[in-house]
Amino acid sequence: MRIRAVFRPDDPDAITVLRLVGAANDLGMLWRLLQCAKDDDSVYGKTIADGVRHYLCRMGTLHLPDVWQLINHPDFDRAITRLSRRVQAIASDAAALKESLNRDPLRKLVADVRNEFAGHPDRESVERALARVEDGLMDLPVGYVGKRGLHFNVTDKLFDVYLFHESHERYKDNPRYSTNTAEESFRTLLEEMLDAQVALANLAPKLVAALHMDVVQ
Repeated sequence: MRIRAVFRPDDPDAITVLRLVGAANDLGMLWRLLQCAKDDDSVYGKTIADGVRHYLCRMGTLHLPDVWQLINHPDFDRAITRLSRRVQAIASDAAALKESLNRDPLRKLVADVRNEFAGHPDRESVERALARVEDGLMDLPVGYVGKRGLHFNVTDKLFDVYLFHESHERYKDNPRYSTNTAEESFRTLLEEMLDAQVALANLAPKLVAALHMDVVQ
């Protein structure tokens, strides 16, 4: 594929596709790293898998709000209308992505958490997260010693704690869900984030293929 031939700077639909594919590639790469780490049963492998999982969760809250803004913009609808003529499944995949990301409280929660903690957390957010850490929750196991200890990211662990509590605050009183415990609320949030990421992963390669067909043919 000749990049400049397919993704022309004067084609606004090509720009929309690239923006969407960028988020899909970032999250997809982290999923692949996580799967590779899970295949390693050593303490080191489990350490890496744990670190990637925390990072993936944080990156999800960074990318998904941008994706939400993009898919609710007229540019997205125009690109889908054009490219679905080449690949029919694009229309249903785009609808699935919109449905997954336009849910509340997911939509507002990931946007709020992104602004408060996921990128560059402010002082108050870090203080609240540290205050919520239970004794032993962030203790380091054997295997975090020496060079391998660099894979432990305190911020990502704190983000998990922050997201865990925030998810329960948003989901527990929502009539659409039956989340009686903080664990159930957190699991529901992660399932909905995964649904959105899967929908994005399904749509992105079809858009690239359709754009290529549209330009070449």
